[in-house]
Amino acid sequence: MICSEIDEYIAFVRSGKVPMCKDQLALCDYVEKCFCEEKIYVDEQQLKRYLNFQKYFPFKLLLWEKFIFALHNCTYKAPGILRWPVLFVLVGRGAGKNGYLSFESFCWITPVNGIPEYNVDIFATSEEQAKTSPDDVRAVLEKNKAKLEKHFYWNLEYIKNLKTGSEIRY
Repeated sequence: MICSEIDEYIAFVRSGKVPMCKDQLALCDYVEKCFCEEKIYVDEQQLKRYLNFQKYFPFKLLLWEKFIFALHNCTYKAPGILRWPVLFVLVGRGAGKNGYLSFESFCWITPVNGIPEYNVDIFATSEEQAKTSPDDVRAVLEKNKAKLEKHFYWNLEYIKNLKTGSEIRY
């Protein structure tokens, strides 16, 4: 067992319940191979703390999102050294990539990340597209203002975590 978020996705891909492409199967094989052959680990406490932030969002992460989140943000080859620090997501319209980016960006600026002044700059082919995730995070903050205003400052230009000094901008 690697961790439940990774194991659940791998089991789903291999279950045959829905069609999967050869790349998804190869990814599962690759991830399992890496965990068997390399000295890597998932910081499950950090992952749990990150996933707890879902309570503020109007959605829960999908299986594939929890899988890549665990690999990208909580799998280490040594303390503080991420195994997969680069993430490329190729999915079609409606798969949840903006929601995922909004959630991940929010997580990155919190103390759970452990890196002060970790700034997130979001860019896209248009200003309107680039504003989507910061606007989503701003909406989360507004909806949960009573709980979150002591931890964050936000306006139309940026979102700042007051403890870490980290910001999200587009």
